[in-house]
Amino acid sequence: MAQINCQQLNFAYPNSPRLLQNISFTVEAGEWVTIIGASGSGKSTLLRLCKRELAPHGERSGTIAMNGEDITEMSAEQSSKTIGFVQQSPETQIVTDRVWHELAFGLENLGLDQQTIRKRVAEIAHYFGIHRWFHSDTMHLSGGQKQLLNVASILVMQPNILLLDEPTAQLDPIAAKSFLHTLKQLQQDLGLTIVIVEHRLEEVFPLTDHLLVLDEGKLLYEGNPRAFSKTITEQSPLFEALPIATRIALRNTDHVPFTIHEGKRWVQQHISNCAPFAENDVVKRDVLLEAKELAFRYEANREWILKHFNCQIEEGEIFTIVGSNGSGKSTAVQCMTSLLSPQRGDVLLKGKPLKKYDDLYTTWFGILPQNPRVLFTHKTVEQELFFQATDEQKERVHAYIERFHIAHCLSRHPYDCSGGEQQKIALIKILRYSPRILFLDEPTKGLDPQMKQELVALLKQLQQEGQTIVIVSHELEFCADVSDRCGMFFDGQLLATQQPRTFFASNRFYTTAAHRLTYPHIENAVTYKDVKSRC
Repeated sequence: MAQINCQQLNFAYPNSPRLLQNISFTVEAGEWVTIIGASGSGKSTLLRLCKRELAPHGERSGTIAMNGEDITEMSAEQSSKTIGFVQQSPETQIVTDRVWHELAFGLENLGLDQQTIRKRVAEIAHYFGIHRWFHSDTMHLSGGQKQLLNVASILVMQPNILLLDEPTAQLDPIAAKSFLHTLKQLQQDLGLTIVIVEHRLEEVFPLTDHLLVLDEGKLLYEGNPRAFSKTITEQSPLFEALPIATRIALRNTDHVPFTIHEGKRWVQQHISNCAPFAENDVVKRDVLLEAKELAFRYEANREWILKHFNCQIEEGEIFTIVGSNGSGKSTAVQCMTSLLSPQRGDVLLKGKPLKKYDDLYTTWFGILPQNPRVLFTHKTVEQELFFQATDEQKERVHAYIERFHIAHCLSRHPYDCSGGEQQKIALIKILRYSPRILFLDEPTKGLDPQMKQELVALLKQLQQEGQTIVIVSHELEFCADVSDRCGMFFDGQLLATQQPRTFFASNRFYTTAAHRLTYPHIENAVTYKDVKSRC
């Protein structure tokens, strides 16, 4: 008997067309199932319908059974013990003020004795490395730390089915890889069934036993991921979702490589004596925004997040900041935009302190936060985007709605939209004001690969129109594609600010999949376009 059995599932949000259409699939115990598809195709909705307490409100038909029992008939206690769910936005799942409280919260609600709770909490904290920030306030954790805490607080209840909605969206590349392989180890050691929605498939595809592909609410494919990759052409919107080794070798080999290890063997056999890539010419620009010797910490007795932080943003450039989870990247941006006040140092805009400006947030700064939901204040997407908009702004918004393909969301509440759709809505809301400097904190979170390419094109277009853009991101391929300069944040400072090709080609661990695949056979290749041009 299948552990998860979904039959003829249909679903529509209130006052909206049917989103999921006749979805049927089965999942065997202990399988790793990955669900992919474009933003808004219904992946997150399908996943939430598998968890009774989180199922969205709307018109539904069909059945979902777990171990032969319809999930609508399961008790709350049974559902909690059997099915764990990690949501797309980590802030929405944390319910307590301290890390150790959060880990113990679910166990306390299950009525376990104190000794059992302490033992389980200690075990899970060690397993995920949480013991280092065990007594921290949850509000002071980075987005990545919050996501790790969410996963740990679910697994401490020892469910046998784990549902994850883009769990690596706010993890840095090294942490994301470690996290996914930890999940794989849990699957293999404990027989845990994993159903995961993901857009970052470079690491996920090789781990997948069973693939579900959604397209506009319909199940396009169910089966083996390697077999699926052979059905994809370069013209398909799903082509960009495949691992880079698969994309490069897809039409040139019978055995499709999934991993960097497999891909390197193919590259070694098929590529030799390629000309190296040269860095772009340096463009001299005026300094627009400058941070000088910033120091910041949240409380007097806590460690410094920023220490001697210096940064120069040049007019008309796209500048990206990368670094590990919890290192302070978002804090640095908030200090540079006067959302936080550093204890020491100065921030100058065109040579003048920020306090000299009274139009920082109406003319100069447009800020997309890590959690787009904090920008939503209305009951529908249409109200969010058009409230008190001028005719010029309305025209601009309409153009972005068409470009981002979210016209179907206008009548929905923003919270009923997928994570990728929320990201697009928040970005449009900011862009309607045409700020002089655009700050984007994890702008690719929740976006499918094709939409990421469209975002690169949009940001390049805005740059051509004179926009200055500062990006904080864990998406290294995106940074290599879009940046003029890249900086590594470490130990409270910005280090090694360089052009992206020099920056990524000189790294071995914190680098793109393209560079890891082709090093040392193609010198300085850091993007898929680079590799494709030599193959």
